[in-house]
Amino acid sequence: MSVYSGISRKITPLNELAEHVLNNPIQSDEFQFLLHMVTSRLPQSHVLLTWYDSETNQGSTLHPDQHFDSDVVDGIQNWITRKLQQMGAMNPVHEFKDVITQVVEDRRTLRTIQYEFKSGRLFACIVIDFGDSIPTIERQVIREFENALSMCLVLHHFRSISNLFTDPLTLLPNRMSFFTAVQSEIQDLREQEESFAVAVINLDRFLRINDSLGERFADGVLKCISKRLSNLVSPHSIVARLGGDEFGILLRGTCASDDLYQMGEELAAEIRQPISIAGHSVKITASIGIANWNDCGDNLHHLMRNAYTAVSEAKKRGRNVAYVHDSHRVIPKIAVIYLEDELVLALERDEFVLHYQPRMCAQTNQIVGAEALIRWRHPTRGLLPPTEFIPVAEQSSLIIDIGDWVLRRALQQVQDWLGYSSNIPRVAINISPQQLIRGGFVDTLLKYLDKTSVNPNLLEIEVTETAVIEYGEDIIAAVKRIRNAGVRISIDDFGTGYSSLEILKRFTADYLKIDQSFVQDLDFKSRAIVSTVTQLAHRIDLQVVGEGVETHSQREFLVEVGCDELQGFLFSRPLPADKFTRLLKIH
Repeated sequence: MSVYSGISRKITPLNELAEHVLNNPIQSDEFQFLLHMVTSRLPQSHVLLTWYDSETNQGSTLHPDQHFDSDVVDGIQNWITRKLQQMGAMNPVHEFKDVITQVVEDRRTLRTIQYEFKSGRLFACIVIDFGDSIPTIERQVIREFENALSMCLVLHHFRSISNLFTDPLTLLPNRMSFFTAVQSEIQDLREQEESFAVAVINLDRFLRINDSLGERFADGVLKCISKRLSNLVSPHSIVARLGGDEFGILLRGTCASDDLYQMGEELAAEIRQPISIAGHSVKITASIGIANWNDCGDNLHHLMRNAYTAVSEAKKRGRNVAYVHDSHRVIPKIAVIYLEDELVLALERDEFVLHYQPRMCAQTNQIVGAEALIRWRHPTRGLLPPTEFIPVAEQSSLIIDIGDWVLRRALQQVQDWLGYSSNIPRVAINISPQQLIRGGFVDTLLKYLDKTSVNPNLLEIEVTETAVIEYGEDIIAAVKRIRNAGVRISIDDFGTGYSSLEILKRFTADYLKIDQSFVQDLDFKSRAIVSTVTQLAHRIDLQVVGEGVETHSQREFLVEVGCDELQGFLFSRPLPADKFTRLLKIH
């Protein structure tokens, strides 16, 4: 009797796979679903599924019940790795039979179902172990499994290619695809009199929706906004999701300022219409920045910088508004433009480095932390401090890319240190408010922590007091999620803004860093302020860090008033990673 006895032949594996994919269009789990389907239909056997796609450089081996021992799985996985590195003809079908013969030493009854495309550059195989029993599978069943396996292979291939250019949540073009389209538009219009504009849409205080109503509801809001934007603009325009709570629109055939303002107002009005999902209704607003191609000088980066500058201006004007960049009103200095171009190249050429300045325990004088500080190895100007380029980066989206680089590099360094010692100091990094309030930052941070296997307690995020004041609830909501994940938070440069006790009450942190301006000039007023702030911080469970310590008298005073940690040139200047590693070994 067939193992399919009692099951309608009309419901084939291919039918079930198609229904699953249609019901779960975002999930990329077609191979897992097929493996589960085969296992459920052959309950007396053990099943393994392996596949690779050399064109997208992906491959995996799946075996749900762990029946196949590690040598078998490792042997198959090593073969996949070799195939992904192979050039020319692949010939996987015959090779895989040899691999199975080598890794499976006993004489168990195995059956393989294989499929390949594009001269073996796409390959998948189901391995069925029947143990000592003699299998009886009808040829029709084998063909049905083959059809489903081939569909999985093709579907995953095109899904992988699509994901390079498509946002999986909204199915809109993603950031890479959008920038490619804008660059192509610039190339096409260089010798024509037509024009276009770019709009960047940043949803206001979106993190509060995510935190209060949940990630699924927030995703529903993003889908709704994407549909509204797509329905509003002309069919010739392009709507994209740039990341997190940010969208971009390429507006073709539009150039007059009045037309752009009108379009911006229509976009803002459409976005703030109530959104109802699963019984909940919310209203959301957006800060919209629009830039005209005629003002960018045939440069993609300048065009996007103008759009982001307009977004910042919209936020300054109270949000829920559109602002059009005007080159006659905002004339960037030519030196700034050149520096921005150099920063783009610096990221591509990996010219940035991190130096680490130790933070010392005030009582034991042991290293308990380190602040990661970015430097730029400029090809002609030498090693540049952040004050030379970060202010320029903050005027454009470059600060997002640089901040992401700092985060990844700092976690990589922590991972390296953990390789030789488990007792290493936590590393603090400075995060710009623009980066922090982006909808996807927290998820990106958690992904990097998981990828590097770094304990969140070894990372500290420094947020300036002025950032908390300027961005308010957006910063507070983001920091709450970060701290809940186990990452430490510090309020940096405390005392430099229009500080208030309300900030300390609403903003949950672990450390308060007293600005070095109070430490370097220890007159009567500075001493009184530092002493009072330290006592207040301790009463609300904040540890206090004294910055800019350069003399022994400054150190003695900070220890006397109860500072927990100290940082400054008295202990060490910021050091390259290798020199800081030697310093750690000494301590």
